[in-house]
Amino acid sequence: METRAWSPDKLLKVSGYYWRSFALHAAIKLGIFTIISSEELTCEDIAQSLGAKKRGVVMLLNALAAMDLLVKKGDCLRPSCNRTIRQENNREVRPY
Repeated sequence: METRAWSPDKLLKVSGYYWRSFALHAAIKLGIFTIISSEELTCEDIAQSLGAKKRGVVMLLNALAAMDLLVKKGDCLRPSCNRTIRQENNREVRPY
């Protein structure tokens, strides 16, 4: 069995995959893509729709924008493309 050389850069990259998947999972669970699928909304609007504090929602939305899942202009967000991820009947996630 071959031994791999793990550099700090590689380890950091691997841990980043966890946080990206965590952010995506949280966004789907909260229904963020469903909330913003039809229109451009502000962070405040999204936080109100979720019944959550704006600070935490902004951090999650910034992470999703950094992953190119959302486009952020100022305080407004929209899906990054015409095909968005929506939650259907709280059971499944489908690309549209």
